Amino acid sequence: MESKLFKVMGLVFLFIISVGAQEIKQDTIPKYSFSTIPEFWKDMDDLFNDPNFSNAQWGVVIQSLETGEYFYKRNENKLYIPASDLKLLTTAAGLILLGPDYRFSTNVYINGNIDGSVLDGDLVIEGRGDPTISGRFYNNDMFKVYKDWADSLLALGIDEITGNMIGYDDDFDDKSLGKGWRSDLESYWFEAPSGPISFNDNVVNITVTTDSTRSIVTIAPDVNYIVVDNAVAVVDGDSASNIDIYRERGTNLVKVFGTIHQGDSVQTFVTVNNPTQYSMVVLKKILRDKGIEVRGYPIDIDAATGPVLLNQIKKIFTFYSPPFKEIIKVINKNSEN
Repeated sequence: MESKLFKVMGLVFLFIISVGAQEIKQDTIPKYSFSTIPEFWKDMDDLFNDPNFSNAQWGVVIQSLETGEYFYKRNENKLYIPASDLKLLTTAAGLILLGPDYRFSTNVYINGNIDGSVLDGDLVIEGRGDPTISGRFYNNDMFKVYKDWADSLLALGIDEITGNMIGYDDDFDDKSLGKGWRSDLESYWFEAPSGPISFNDNVVNITVTTDSTRSIVTIAPDVNYIVVDNAVAVVDGDSASNIDIYRERGTNLVKVFGTIHQGDSVQTFVTVNNPTQYSMVVLKKILRDKGIEVRGYPIDIDAATGPVLLNQIKKIFTFYSPPFKEIIKVINKNSEN
């Protein structure tokens, strides 16, 4: 029993340090088996004393869940910022509590009546935390899910909506940023706000190119949700491209600045304020592109003029995400925090 437990703990531990220390190109982690604690301890020491990790800091505790016995300790009382390693615990908890085949659901309702091809009322989107509505899961087509929704509405005979596009996000609280996240990093993609309704990881893609002596900034999706101030200078010679972004907190005013070498193309990303409204703005554009006229506004439920009671309006379809076992492959391989 003890030998088997050492083997399992060794595999789990080696997986964790591999993810934390370097990018994994393929799953080629060797299997290890240890018969005694001193043998395991020695091998762990050899691993952490590897010269390749000379600039790394390690804090490790490996403890038996059955007996409480410590298998290995190293700098166990030092405080560290866990960064992406914490995702291993988060996704493991998700597998236990939700299961590998769990799918996030998004419900689409109509709040009004259908008269011929016209929805005389609002389209309501109830988000329940699906993080996959992006190009990551749909062959780099960030609009694939919304285009499918548009096709579903057209199949129901709806080609006009007189009311608003309402993002219903009240199933979650309004705390979109993690506790302890640095406020000076809120502009960057790895600190994008979370929420029950998300689109494109809640970021806007920014591409900087050059034309003669000036820089050009293009964005995707181009739905006028952010306002961009282009302060990028074009350089030549031995100067390198160095692009940075800043979004004014609580707004969607974005400054793109730095330098770009003549002829270069640089892509970066900026987070958005209010992911729910952002999603509705994009959805409205896609519906219009597919031939569905939307006369109202894309809004967050907080901006609705009256109560929206889901149990009193009609659900027309539910969209399901890929299974959780597929989602965690993206979470644990990228900085999708």
